Amino acid sequence: MLKLLSPGEIIVLRFLAEGYSNSQISDRLFVPVSKVKQDVKAILNKLGLKNRIQAAATAALFMTNSKP
Repeated sequence: MLKLLSPGEIIVLRFLAEGYSNSQISDRLFVPVSKVKQDVKAILNKLGLKNRIQAAATAALFMTNSKP
């Protein structure tokens, strides 16, 4: 499922899973907030999710399951 996302979207998704706001993600990635919002929208669309809470939960699930 994560293969649907670009590398940049995966990074944003990881920040979402850690509870970062769009502004905080923007500051850490040195990109405009509008870019982060665009990535969040793309993540939701590609994964068929309704909101960033679902995205964060999905990311947390994948991060937990991908640990050795």
